[in-house]
Amino acid sequence: MPAHAEIIVEGEVNLEDLFDEEEIIAATMYALPKKQKLPELNVTAITMRADRPIYRNHQAVPDTDHQALPGCATRRCGLRAGVAEGLGQGRPGRLPGSGWVIGDRRAARKTTRTRRAMTTDERAGLESDPIVPYADPADLPAPLRSAIESYRQRMGFLPNALKLYMYRPQILKCLIEINNTIMRDASGHLDEGLERRIAAVCSALDHSPCCVAHNANTLKSSVEGEGEGWGWSDAEVRALLDPGFEPDDPVEAACFAFARAATRDPSDVPQTVIARLTEALTPPQVIELACVAGFWRMYDSIHESLYVPVDRSSSRSRTK
Repeated sequence: MPAHAEIIVEGEVNLEDLFDEEEIIAATMYALPKKQKLPELNVTAITMRADRPIYRNHQAVPDTDHQALPGCATRRCGLRAGVAEGLGQGRPGRLPGSGWVIGDRRAARKTTRTRRAMTTDERAGLESDPIVPYADPADLPAPLRSAIESYRQRMGFLPNALKLYMYRPQILKCLIEINNTIMRDASGHLDEGLERRIAAVCSALDHSPCCVAHNANTLKSSVEGEGEGWGWSDAEVRALLDPGFEPDDPVEAACFAFARAATRDPSDVPQTVIARLTEALTPPQVIELACVAGFWRMYDSIHESLYVPVDRSSSRSRTK
C-alpha cells in the first residue's frame, strides 16, 4: 500500500463494451445524467489500513446512504461495519453475501470476483446454495411428476431452479408450459435451433451463467439423444457468445439484433432494428421472437435473484 494511501480499490475495467448507468445521485446532491453509457468496473479487491479505519464525514440524502454513523466504513466503497473486527485485528474481513475479502489482496484476487463477472465454469465450481433450501420432490403433486421427468430426460438432469419452483407447483406447471410453448412447440413459427441460440445470447447479456449453461449444454447435446440437441462444439458455442458475433444469414442477423436490443433495454429498441426485423419476419415470427427474449429475461432475473447455482451437469458438454 502506498505510504499516504488510506484505501485502495482494485478492479478490472471493461473498455470494450459500455453499459447503461442511471438513477445516480452523488453525495453532494448533484444528479448524474438520467442515463449514460459507462464501462463496467468489476472490483477485485478493497484494502484499507487496519489501524486507520475510514469514517463517514458527512450526511447528504437517503439515496446515497451516507448516514452519520461514526466508526462504520462507507457502504458506497463496498465496506460494512461487519468487517471492522477483522480489520482491527489485522486479518482479512469478509463482506456478508458479497464474496469480497477486505485486507488481503492476494486472497481477494482469488475469491472476490462478483457473481456478475464470473464465467459459467467459475460459477459451477462454487460451493454455493440458493437463498432458500431445495424443495423435496416427494412433495410434488402426482400430475406434475411426469412433467418433471420429461424435463429431466430432455436436459439429462434436473435443474436446480426446478427444485426451487417445486415450492409453488402451480408456478412450476405454468413455467414448464410457457417454456415448452415458446421454445419447442409444434405450432412455432421460428426455427427451434435459432431460438435456442438466441436464448443463450440473451442469458449471456443478462449475466446469468445458470441459464447460459443450460442453453449452451442443450446446443452441445447430441442430435441423436432423446432430448433436444444440436451437436455443437465448445468452439462454436464460444463463438456464438462472443459479443462481436454476427450471423451470416441476414434474417438471423435481424433476429439477433432485435433480441440483443430488447434484452439490454426493451423500452429503447432502435427504430432501425425494428424496421430491419419487420421486413425480415412475419408478424407471428416477430411476436414469437419477442417472447423468446422476454421469457429468458424473466427466467434470468428469477434465477439470479434466487442465487441459483450453476448445475454441475449443465456446465459440461453432453455431446457424444
